[in-house]
Amino acid sequence: MFRIGKKLGESEVYGIAFSLPFFIVFIAFVVFPIIVEFYLSWVYEPMVGSPRISPENFDFVFSDPVYRRSLINTFLYVGIGVNAKMIFSFLLSGFLTLKHKIAKAFNAVYLLPWAIPIVAGASCFRWMLAADWGIINTILTFFGFPRVNWLGQWSTGMFSVIVFHIWKFTPFWTLVFFAGRQGIPTELYEAARVDGAGGKETFRYITLPLLKNLYLMNTLISTIWTLGDFIVVWLVTRGGPADSTHVISTLAYRYGFWIGRINVGAAAIITLLPVTLLLSLIVMKWFRPVR
Repeated sequence: MFRIGKKLGESEVYGIAFSLPFFIVFIAFVVFPIIVEFYLSWVYEPMVGSPRISPENFDFVFSDPVYRRSLINTFLYVGIGVNAKMIFSFLLSGFLTLKHKIAKAFNAVYLLPWAIPIVAGASCFRWMLAADWGIINTILTFFGFPRVNWLGQWSTGMFSVIVFHIWKFTPFWTLVFFAGRQGIPTELYEAARVDGAGGKETFRYITLPLLKNLYLMNTLISTIWTLGDFIVVWLVTRGGPADSTHVISTLAYRYGFWIGRINVGAAAIITLLPVTLLLSLIVMKWFRPVR
């Protein structure tokens, strides 16, 4: 064995050696793209003249009414989608723990929306919402209701995006909550029943306190993921009609690849970074091991 210095022991040296490839990957695929993003967002490229460091990209973004609408859409999408998804997941996980035959049958199929490829699911969703021949409008007209242009106006278009997000990702978080419920000792419920506690009391004093941290952590992680979600909005509405259902991630794509202003797109997506970093720091502090 080679001689190890006084400052680093043998285990520390091996730990650094094994961690170095992951550190390099982290620098190359996480830190470097963020640096490039910051650089692009602050470099203004005028039609005439040389590029220069200037806040004009942010001035353009903040003065654009589409950005303001997209910011509202983002918080609606995240606020409603994440909270509704967590509530449904939590309740559904409780239903799956029942011994009833319906619960057992549902246990075999509830993951299907999450397992279906998102492109196929979104395409079918769009076909169902077609104004002229979609199955939703067909059912409405069958019962005497007027047709709805689901994807042709902001209110129903944004509603459709949120509904698809909830339908698609609720099963995953249901599985997480279901696993959490399995970790609660059954002795606690048995002792509560012996003491005369009913379903409401066991939920309030056993289930809810023991799953509270899991619920909050799932909500934080889902919020971080949903803030940068691009594919759901893009596949369901593509930001339409008239750019009214864009969220910040799809708007940045529109700036960068439709209009051809990469720097403005970088500036738009950077505006979400403070919120994302704050939530990420909270999650990392939460997961920090207790020494």
